[in-house]
Amino acid sequence: MTSNRLNCWEHLECGRQPGGVHAGEFGPCPAATDTTCDGVNRGKNAGRFCWAVPGTLCSGHVEGDFAEKIDRCRGCSFFHRIKHEEGYHFQLIEPGLGTSDPVALHRLLNNVIMLIGIKRDIFACLAVHPLLEKIVLHAAKVTQSSSAAMYLLDEAGAPLRLEAHVGSVPRPRRVGVEADTPPGLAVRSGALWKGPVASDDLPESAHAAAIPIGGHDKLIGALELLKVDGRFSADDEWFLQEFALMAALGMENARQVEDLRQLKAFDKAKSKFVALLMHHIVSPLATIACSLQVLSQLDQTLKDEDREELIACSLERIGSIQGLSKKLLDLAAIRRGTSLADVRAVRPAEPLRDEVESQQARANEKGVRITVNQQAPDACVRADPDGLRLVFGNLIANAIKYSTGPEAQVQVDLTADRDCVCLRICDHGIGIPPEEQEKIFEEFHRASNVTKAEASGFGIGLAVVKELVDRYNGRITLESQVGAGTTFLVELPRVSDADAE
Repeated sequence: MTSNRLNCWEHLECGRQPGGVHAGEFGPCPAATDTTCDGVNRGKNAGRFCWAVPGTLCSGHVEGDFAEKIDRCRGCSFFHRIKHEEGYHFQLIEPGLGTSDPVALHRLLNNVIMLIGIKRDIFACLAVHPLLEKIVLHAAKVTQSSSAAMYLLDEAGAPLRLEAHVGSVPRPRRVGVEADTPPGLAVRSGALWKGPVASDDLPESAHAAAIPIGGHDKLIGALELLKVDGRFSADDEWFLQEFALMAALGMENARQVEDLRQLKAFDKAKSKFVALLMHHIVSPLATIACSLQVLSQLDQTLKDEDREELIACSLERIGSIQGLSKKLLDLAAIRRGTSLADVRAVRPAEPLRDEVESQQARANEKGVRITVNQQAPDACVRADPDGLRLVFGNLIANAIKYSTGPEAQVQVDLTADRDCVCLRICDHGIGIPPEEQEKIFEEFHRASNVTKAEASGFGIGLAVVKELVDRYNGRITLESQVGAGTTFLVELPRVSDADAE
């Protein structure tokens, strides 16, 4: 059986095929003459099965049997090319061929069984973030690494962003694709990278390995592993090559399932959105219409105080509709990206100070004391200054609104480390019920206990905050306890302080 795909002597140009330039010196290569392997992986003789045949010449000398050479063959470009071309039909070994070494066969069988178990676990997980946790756990366990981290590319293809991590060694939240880092090097090269890593936080013996995750046409990200004391073996490399493909397929599967879930959730949310929007618009309009009708029909008989009350009520409802319209326009502009035209390196301390000052009168009116602790006044992030004001303003306003008690206090902390600028806003108010915390960033969602606080609102402010923080490649999290208060934490990637205008 023959194939129009390359055989090993054609790919490697060793010249040991019958009639080749080196066939007389070293003898014909068994891969080119072993007819018992003809057709395996669609090759001529063992031309696409050479790792299983003793006596090949691939490293300057005649090699031994399967058990002696398979570790080296796993790193061969031709080996990986055949795996890619044959896909699910790829044959690593045939019964009775390649080796009679029971130890090597036992090890190979154990590896295959292990991968089958991992594959079942990965493909059974249909949610992206739990799947990422499984990926790093399996990778760290099998390779006995001190740390495993999964970095994903954003929609634009950069930067790499940490999405899952396990291990005792902390990893950076973000690394640039062009940076001289293991995940960046793996993404740029499209292949497994391994070598020593130099870092003030790691010993000289530390070694890293990173492999891109994704198909040949689209990368998803990179998996990075770190051994504080030790190197990655050939078995580790073989596992990571197989595991990377498995992880990519699992990610694609989970993302497709999540897309279907999101479509269903979108239809449900759209109906809810329209109903709530009509409520927030129709109710004030009905009040305005009623007030105008009374004014037009009974103006001559109304007392001055009644007339002023009707006008004030109408103006209040008009302001409510205007406020809702502005928030919706802000949210739409953020999602279109049109509100981010002025993204640059800025110091968050400046818009934070502005928002604290602007909210001070409202805090005084409610008897709420605002305490600010700025430990990083010169730290910079890449953001839109007006967008940061929206983020800080909404969070501070909510903290004031839902604070309770005669000695209510809102604590605002701005800190920074080497990679990140953090804003923490803590109140001691009504808190958010645990079952509603995941929904708190959705449009029009308000916690079920806010009515007890007699606080008005549309449930859009936190949706605006979440959209802006995501656009700035940051993240926002919260901790809350009903009756004890809520803490919001905003983390934004730090940039060079010298870039600030």
